[in-house]
Amino acid sequence: MRRALAVIIFLCSPVLLSASLVTNGSFETGDFTGWSDSGFANVFCTAGFAESGNCAADMDGDDGVVSQAVTTVAGDSYTFDFWYYLTGQQLTVKWDGQVVFSSDTSVDWTHEVVANLTATTNSTTIEFDATTFSTPPMRLDNVDVVYTPEPSTALLLLVPAALLWMRRRQITGRG
Repeated sequence: MRRALAVIIFLCSPVLLSASLVTNGSFETGDFTGWSDSGFANVFCTAGFAESGNCAADMDGDDGVVSQAVTTVAGDSYTFDFWYYLTGQQLTVKWDGQVVFSSDTSVDWTHEVVANLTATTNSTTIEFDATTFSTPPMRLDNVDVVYTPEPSTALLLLVPAALLWMRRRQITGRG
Protein backbone atom coordinates (compact mmCIF):
# COMPACT_ATOMS: atom_id res chain seq x y z
CA MET A 1 0.00 0.00 0.00
CA ARG A 2 2.80 2.40 0.88
CA ARG A 3 4.53 1.63 -2.39
CA ALA A 4 1.36 2.44 -4.37
CA LEU A 5 0.96 5.71 -2.48
CA ALA A 6 4.61 6.61 -3.11
CA VAL A 7 4.20 5.90 -6.84
CA ILE A 8 1.10 8.12 -7.06
CA ILE A 9 2.84 10.96 -5.22
CA PHE A 10 5.88 10.59 -7.49
CA LEU A 11 3.68 10.71 -10.59
CA CYS A 12 1.79 13.76 -9.30
CA SER A 13 4.89 15.75 -8.38
CA PRO A 14 5.68 17.13 -11.88
CA VAL A 15 2.19 18.62 -12.09
CA LEU A 16 2.02 19.85 -8.52
CA LEU A 17 5.58 21.20 -8.33
CA SER A 18 6.28 22.88 -11.65
CA ALA A 19 9.80 23.93 -12.50
CA SER A 20 10.67 27.32 -13.91
CA LEU A 21 10.65 27.57 -17.69
CA VAL A 22 12.97 30.61 -17.66
CA THR A 23 16.68 30.23 -18.37
CA ASN A 24 18.92 32.26 -16.05
CA GLY A 25 15.97 34.05 -14.41
CA SER A 26 18.17 35.24 -11.55
CA PHE A 27 20.98 36.42 -13.88
CA GLU A 28 23.50 34.62 -11.67
CA THR A 29 25.55 33.66 -14.75
CA GLY A 30 26.68 37.29 -14.69
CA ASP A 31 25.38 37.90 -18.20
CA PHE A 32 22.26 37.61 -20.35
CA THR A 33 22.63 33.87 -21.08
CA GLY A 34 19.20 32.76 -22.32
CA TRP A 35 18.01 36.35 -22.82
CA SER A 36 17.98 38.86 -25.67
CA ASP A 37 18.87 42.41 -24.69
CA SER A 38 18.86 45.77 -26.41
CA GLY A 39 19.27 49.39 -25.50
CA PHE A 40 20.92 50.08 -22.20
CA ALA A 41 20.71 46.73 -20.43
CA ASN A 42 23.47 45.11 -18.39
CA VAL A 43 23.92 42.51 -15.68
CA PHE A 44 25.69 43.63 -12.53
CA CYS A 45 27.02 41.29 -9.85
CA THR A 46 27.66 43.24 -6.68
CA ALA A 47 26.79 42.40 -3.10
CA GLY A 48 23.53 44.16 -2.19
CA PHE A 49 22.61 44.95 -5.81
CA ALA A 50 20.24 42.01 -6.41
CA GLU A 51 17.00 41.02 -4.72
CA SER A 52 18.67 37.71 -3.88
CA GLY A 53 22.01 36.25 -4.87
CA ASN A 54 24.64 38.58 -6.29
CA CYS A 55 23.45 39.44 -9.81
CA ALA A 56 20.51 41.32 -11.31
CA ALA A 57 19.65 42.88 -14.66
CA ASP A 58 20.20 46.61 -14.82
CA MET A 59 18.24 48.65 -17.35
CA ASP A 60 19.77 52.09 -17.65
CA GLY A 61 19.79 54.98 -20.10
CA ASP A 62 16.91 55.92 -22.37
CA ASP A 63 15.44 52.48 -23.07
CA GLY A 64 16.45 49.01 -22.00
CA VAL A 65 14.74 45.82 -23.12
CA VAL A 66 15.33 42.22 -22.10
CA SER A 67 13.27 39.33 -23.43
CA GLN A 68 13.25 35.56 -23.59
CA ALA A 69 11.22 32.98 -25.50
CA VAL A 70 10.03 30.26 -23.11
CA THR A 71 8.69 26.89 -24.20
CA THR A 72 4.95 26.68 -23.53
CA VAL A 73 1.99 24.60 -24.67
CA ALA A 74 -0.75 26.43 -26.57
CA GLY A 75 -3.88 26.62 -24.44
CA ASP A 76 -2.13 25.88 -21.12
CA SER A 77 -2.12 28.31 -18.20
CA TYR A 78 1.02 29.80 -16.65
CA THR A 79 2.07 31.99 -13.73
CA PHE A 80 4.67 34.66 -14.44
CA ASP A 81 6.46 36.35 -11.55
CA PHE A 82 9.48 38.60 -11.08
CA TRP A 83 11.11 41.10 -8.73
CA TYR A 84 11.78 44.70 -9.81
CA TYR A 85 13.23 47.88 -8.34
CA LEU A 86 12.30 51.30 -9.75
CA THR A 87 13.32 54.84 -8.87
CA GLY A 88 11.92 57.19 -11.48
CA GLN A 89 11.51 54.69 -14.29
CA GLN A 90 8.62 53.25 -16.24
CA LEU A 91 8.50 49.44 -16.45
CA THR A 92 6.27 47.64 -18.95
CA VAL A 93 6.05 43.84 -18.91
CA LYS A 94 4.71 41.83 -21.83
CA TRP A 95 3.52 38.24 -22.27
CA ASP A 96 3.59 37.23 -25.93
CA GLY A 97 3.44 40.87 -27.03
CA GLN A 98 0.55 41.83 -24.73
CA VAL A 99 1.12 44.20 -21.80
CA VAL A 100 0.35 42.33 -18.56
CA PHE A 101 1.92 44.74 -16.08
CA SER A 102 3.08 48.35 -15.98
CA SER A 103 4.44 50.48 -13.16
CA ASP A 104 6.30 53.67 -12.48
CA THR A 105 6.50 53.31 -8.70
CA SER A 106 8.47 51.07 -6.37
CA VAL A 107 9.95 51.97 -3.02
CA ASP A 108 12.16 48.91 -2.74
CA TRP A 109 12.35 45.48 -4.34
CA THR A 110 8.78 44.58 -5.28
CA HIS A 111 7.47 41.12 -6.13
CA GLU A 112 4.88 40.94 -8.89
CA VAL A 113 2.87 37.82 -9.77
CA VAL A 114 0.75 37.62 -12.90
CA ALA A 115 -1.38 34.47 -12.83
CA ASN A 116 -3.64 32.69 -15.30
CA LEU A 117 -1.79 33.66 -18.46
CA THR A 118 -2.66 31.44 -21.41
CA ALA A 119 -0.10 30.50 -24.01
CA THR A 120 -1.29 30.91 -27.60
CA THR A 121 1.67 29.09 -29.16
CA ASN A 122 4.41 26.64 -28.15
CA SER A 123 6.88 29.49 -27.63
CA THR A 124 5.89 32.54 -25.58
CA THR A 125 8.07 35.63 -25.35
CA ILE A 126 8.34 37.42 -22.02
CA GLU A 127 9.62 40.98 -22.26
CA PHE A 128 10.66 43.74 -19.88
CA ASP A 129 10.81 47.31 -21.24
CA ALA A 130 12.26 50.05 -19.05
CA THR A 131 12.37 53.75 -19.72
CA THR A 132 14.77 55.34 -17.25
CA PHE A 133 14.46 58.92 -16.14
CA SER A 134 16.89 58.89 -13.23
CA THR A 135 19.66 57.07 -11.44
CA PRO A 136 19.87 54.46 -10.01
CA PRO A 137 18.58 52.40 -12.92
CA MET A 138 15.72 49.94 -12.98
CA ARG A 139 16.68 46.46 -11.70
CA LEU A 140 15.15 43.06 -12.48
CA ASP A 141 15.71 39.74 -10.70
CA ASN A 142 14.26 36.26 -10.10
CA VAL A 143 12.10 35.98 -13.22
CA ASP A 144 9.94 32.85 -13.25
CA VAL A 145 7.34 31.26 -15.50
CA VAL A 146 5.71 28.05 -14.30
CA TYR A 147 2.95 25.84 -15.66
CA THR A 148 -0.25 26.21 -13.66
CA PRO A 149 -2.25 22.99 -13.69
CA GLU A 150 -5.99 23.39 -13.83
CA PRO A 151 -7.61 22.50 -10.52
CA SER A 152 -9.36 19.57 -12.17
CA THR A 153 -5.99 18.09 -13.29
CA ALA A 154 -4.50 18.27 -9.81
CA LEU A 155 -7.70 16.90 -8.31
CA LEU A 156 -7.74 13.94 -10.69
CA LEU A 157 -4.20 13.07 -9.68
CA LEU A 158 -4.82 13.47 -5.95
CA VAL A 159 -8.07 11.45 -5.76
CA PRO A 160 -6.35 8.03 -6.05
CA ALA A 161 -3.92 9.02 -3.29
CA ALA A 162 -6.79 10.03 -1.01
CA LEU A 163 -8.66 6.79 -1.74
CA LEU A 164 -5.57 4.72 -0.94
CA TRP A 165 -5.07 6.62 2.30
CA MET A 166 -8.72 6.05 3.35
CA ARG A 167 -8.51 2.36 2.44
CA ARG A 168 -5.37 1.96 4.50
CA ARG A 169 -7.01 3.60 7.51
CA GLN A 170 -9.96 1.18 7.23
CA ILE A 171 -7.69 -1.87 7.00
CA THR A 172 -5.58 -0.87 10.00
CA GLY A 173 -8.65 -0.04 12.08
CA ARG A 174 -7.93 3.66 12.47
CA GLY A 175 -11.07 4.73 10.69
